[in-house]
Amino acid sequence: MIHPRMKVYKVSQIVREVKWLLEDAYGFIAVEGEVSEVTRSQRGHLYFVLKDEQAELRCVMWNSAAAKLPFKLDAGRLFICAGNLTVYEARGTFQMDVKKVEPQGIGALKLALEQRARKLEAEGLFAPERKRALPLLPQRVGVITSPDGAALQDFLKILEDAPCPLDVRIFPAQVQGKGAAGEVVAGIKYFQKHPPDLIVITRGGGSFEDLMPFNEEFLVRAVAAGRVPVVSAVGHEVDITLCDRAADLRVPTPTAAAQEIVARLQKVFDRLRESRGALADTMDLRLREMRTVLEARRARVSPKSLRLFLQGIRERLHARSMDLRAGVQDLVRSRKDGLTRDRQALFKGAYLFVPGLKETVRFHALSLRGIRSRLRLRGEKLAFLKQSLHHLNLRETLKRGYAVLRKDDRSVVRSEADVRPLESIEALLYDGRLVCQVQEKKRE
Repeated sequence: MIHPRMKVYKVSQIVREVKWLLEDAYGFIAVEGEVSEVTRSQRGHLYFVLKDEQAELRCVMWNSAAAKLPFKLDAGRLFICAGNLTVYEARGTFQMDVKKVEPQGIGALKLALEQRARKLEAEGLFAPERKRALPLLPQRVGVITSPDGAALQDFLKILEDAPCPLDVRIFPAQVQGKGAAGEVVAGIKYFQKHPPDLIVITRGGGSFEDLMPFNEEFLVRAVAAGRVPVVSAVGHEVDITLCDRAADLRVPTPTAAAQEIVARLQKVFDRLRESRGALADTMDLRLREMRTVLEARRARVSPKSLRLFLQGIRERLHARSMDLRAGVQDLVRSRKDGLTRDRQALFKGAYLFVPGLKETVRFHALSLRGIRSRLRLRGEKLAFLKQSLHHLNLRETLKRGYAVLRKDDRSVVRSEADVRPLESIEALLYDGRLVCQVQEKKRE
């Protein structure tokens, strides 16, 4: 029998007093353990169990604190939870009201970055087959960076060694701190509307925390989603951000990005130089072969026949000049036909004593001299074409004082009808460019 003087508690009273005793005894504490049974309610509250080898502790993290958690609570990982021990009065259950959570053995930012990288990699954003090929001859480069940073100056200094002038467009953006990722994304969107050949995102390195804007998920998705190839030059060689992994090319520094562009341009110009040299060698060889054939024919023709040949070619020079424009193939075919006739005439020289064949032999001799003159003229034309190739080089043309006018969409202005008054146009010069405005249109 219960003693009549024993105090009798109501359930709510005893549970409440136990709660007060527990909260007063421990206050705000930290508990380490392995997380399991993680669930999230519709209101955003987190419920989980913190355990070790011998015991379990029920935990709750209300939405106000759970919404600020930068990472997910992975079951099976060790965490340190800070909060208050309490009793949930409605059920009389012992639990911990968690205010803060930190991963054990790895920082919160690094854990969040690790989880984000796994998610984006599973979506294929870092896959090599998704990445776009960089242009072989980039002429218009968009740069997203801080206009006041040393990274931009290093980048532009290297581009001065490029074998041809480059059109560099700079989108000023904050590359560190709060709001940096949003400004970089704004630059990517701008260059999607005004597309260059290549986009370069760059800054001069920094600590892990400094580079965190380049790990933001929305920035990484913007880098992967655009149609213009992106080069990421963020941080140093040991710092690889998610932006680096999503970009079409990752280089360690701004200088390396500029060197990559210059190397691509130099490779193209080296190939052009090799092709021009090979063409010149081929033309020289062809001219030497034709000169050898000409000398051989000259030795086989008498002085009298040569004089008759020259007299006839002078009379036919004007008429034949148009035929020469037909090209090398027509000339070669004509020369082969004439050579055949000449051989027949020379090998039948014994018939010169036959009165009826003298005129035929004379005609063949004249034809042979005509071939010699055409070969000489063709050699002059080849020399002219070689000189023309040199003058047709765009850089040589600009060097003589000319300029190429282009609109914002990079189309070339060929007529006054292509532009409007007050429209901005760009003049490409030998050593740079000018941005001009049409003040007035006049038609000649």
